Amino acid sequence: DKPWTARLGNGTLATSYRVEGATGARIQVSRTKDASTFEHVTVEAGRPFGGTLATICGEPSGAHAWVAWVDASHGTFAEVVLRSSEDSAVTFPDDRRVVLTLPDEHAVVEAPQCVADADALFVAYGVGSQPPDDSSSAAYDGLVIVRSRDRGRTFDARWQVREPGQVLLHPALALLPNG
Repeated sequence: DKPWTARLGNGTLATSYRVEGATGARIQVSRTKDASTFEHVTVEAGRPFGGTLATICGEPSGAHAWVAWVDASHGTFAEVVLRSSEDSAVTFPDDRRVVLTLPDEHAVVEAPQCVADADALFVAYGVGSQPPDDSSSAAYDGLVIVRSRDRGRTFDARWQVREPGQVLLHPALALLPNG
């Protein structure tokens, strides 16, 4: 379901996606260096991910990779989750799982976006004034951007853009060369 792809610092090409089947739902990453053989790793499993989409980003000059998605299995308030890898997406340890949403935020079931460089990781996700609906593409009226300067362990800044009365769809995030 709608994979996203990132080139990691060591030349690895990695793509993230949600898998559903007889063995249940999971967030997965596939990675390759030669575009003909792929290795697969499960990032998270055992949850009803609903309509969520997983996105991946990588540090352009290093071995760090991050996968972000919305976990809508908590009822009224969905969580935006980030899992980190320090080994070019070979593993995503449980202790590198961070929930980015605040307890009272209505995160929408839309793929979060992330982008990183050597200095910082940024993640953007949509918020709305209503509980999430995982049956369709999410309409929301706000965007939250968080920043980490320690490769996703903690987040030291949070910005919110609200457009009351407007519907925001499919945000994109980019780092420009001037920072």
